[in-house]
Amino acid sequence: MKKTLLAIPLVFAMFSGVQAQNYIGACAAYSFSKLKYDGNEDDDYNGRVSFGVTYNHRIHFINIGAELNLENRGAKASYLDNTYGYQTATERLNFSYLALPLKVGIVVGNKFSAIANIGIVPGYLLGAKDKLSYPMSQQTYSQSVTSMVSKFDLSALAEVGVGFKLASKVSIYGTFRFQPGLTNVKIDQSYTDFKHSSLIANIGAQVAL
Repeated sequence: MKKTLLAIPLVFAMFSGVQAQNYIGACAAYSFSKLKYDGNEDDDYNGRVSFGVTYNHRIHFINIGAELNLENRGAKASYLDNTYGYQTATERLNFSYLALPLKVGIVVGNKFSAIANIGIVPGYLLGAKDKLSYPMSQQTYSQSVTSMVSKFDLSALAEVGVGFKLASKVSIYGTFRFQPGLTNVKIDQSYTDFKHSSLIANIGAQVAL
C-alpha cells in the first residue's frame, strides 16, 4: 500500500513538466466498405469518399482525439437477374453518416512520427440509397432505403499510420483504419446480424494551437 502511495506523486511528477498541446485540422478519406450479415459478406467492397474536421489533445506521447466526419459507407453485390433479360445485375448500397470518431492512442517521434489509436465511432444516419444496374440493357433503378435503416450506428476503431512535421506548428499524416460495426443496420429484417465493415485510408493536416 505504501509503495502505491509513493508511486502516485512520481507519476504526477513525470507529467508535471510536460505541456499539453492542442491541434485542429481537416481530413479526407477513401472507405472500402461492405456489409456483414449472419457471418457472411457481400461480394465486394464499395468505395466511398469521406471528409471532416479533427481535434487532438496530446500530453507527451499520449494522444486523445475526436473527429466530426461526413462518412460515406456502402456495400456491393452482383447476381443473376431476369428483370430486363437474363443477365448479371450489380447492386450498390450507399449510406451517409454524420460520424464522431473518438479515439485514444500514442504518437511517437518528432519530425517523423508513428501513430496508433483505438476507439469508437458513433454515427447518425443522414440517408441511404439502393441502386441496381443492368449493364447489358443499360437500365438503372434507384430508391431511398433510409426508412429501413437504423438511425444510430456504433463501430469500433483501430488505426495505424505515420506523420510528418512540415513546420513548427504544421504537420500532415496518413493512417489506415479498420472499422468494424458493433450495431445492427437492420436494412433487411430477415437477417439478424447485419453490420458495416470498413477499411479506411485517411490523410489529413493539422495545426498546433
